[in-house]
Amino acid sequence: MRIGLYGGSFDPVHNGHVGVAKAALAELSLDRLFVIPAFVSPFKTDRAPSGNWDRLELVRLAFAELPNTVVDDRELRKRGVSYAIDTVREFAAEYPGSEIFFLVGEDSVAGLPRWKDYDELVKLCTFKSFPRTRESSTEIRRRIATEEDISDLVPAKVVERIRLGFCHILWDWNGTLLADVDAEVGSLNAMLARRGLGPVTKEFFRENFAFPARDFYRLVGMDVPDAEWDALAKEYHDTYHELPYGIDPGAVAALEAARASGVSQSIISALHQDFLDEEVERFGLRPYFDYVYGTDNLDGGSKLSRARELLARLASSIDKSPPVPATTTTILIGDSIHDFEVASALGIGCVLYSGGSHSRGRLEPLAKVGDTLEECVKIALEKFRRK
Repeated sequence: MRIGLYGGSFDPVHNGHVGVAKAALAELSLDRLFVIPAFVSPFKTDRAPSGNWDRLELVRLAFAELPNTVVDDRELRKRGVSYAIDTVREFAAEYPGSEIFFLVGEDSVAGLPRWKDYDELVKLCTFKSFPRTRESSTEIRRRIATEEDISDLVPAKVVERIRLGFCHILWDWNGTLLADVDAEVGSLNAMLARRGLGPVTKEFFRENFAFPARDFYRLVGMDVPDAEWDALAKEYHDTYHELPYGIDPGAVAALEAARASGVSQSIISALHQDFLDEEVERFGLRPYFDYVYGTDNLDGGSKLSRARELLARLASSIDKSPPVPATTTTILIGDSIHDFEVASALGIGCVLYSGGSHSRGRLEPLAKVGDTLEECVKIALEKFRRK
């Protein structure tokens, strides 16, 4: 297998970068090209790059249509200075027996012997140099700062994304990306039956369920002392996980639509972190998200405190001049009144989904409502463009 590794700051990515990738795929007959944005280049430690996840989304947009090309975020997740030798070692271990080519600009060739562990590096990979292009990330940053046109230097999708600024969607999990209302009603009815109480309909559930969940349990006849609540919550989750549920039929299309527009995404959920991590991985959705935030309990209470932590983390990942507050560029997509309450408390936008735990009639007075997840993303993108 012939593998190409193309690292760099890509701050921002431009037409020259894409041109090098196309040339490498053709000239080297690569089976796979990995584009790897650096967290901090060892040659640019004097200047912090732009927000990492925002930069990653631009790179994904720029290389999305190239065949056999994968944008790899390992150096961003690893953090610290990104040394080529560390990344090449990892690829050599992951793809034993493969021929690895490391792409560099012609202006970098003379300095290669000064790279960290160069003697080992040349044994693990072959360096392939390409002419320096006319595009300059420095010039593009200057034009962006002075609001000049960059369309001659940057792919069209990247231009549109830069004009949007930092945009992020916070997704709710249960009832939104996860189509589990039937399982929630089934679990609840099984618990009611064990106590000799009558069942509830799905319509009743969607008209009355709310957070905190304890209030709803009292409404249906299960009013337990605080000391017994944890046991009741565990019973619910044990029963729930015996029932069938899956991701919403429109979840992947909605996530892809957001990604295609260059919008980064995370999950904020009231579900216990361990359960949330397991389910997101099980349904194959983890690559869509920068962060996945759940809670540390089964209480079914508010996720506001965790949402505040996530928003602060998002704000710290943005490096703009002047800074762009995360509150002005983040939208929460959920299915409940509580999601609207969380968004309001955070000072961010909200779009609500009518196919989850709450009926459309309960949601319409609060925020814009979408009947599919793709429609919710479309509404969110319109909000971003108007900001």
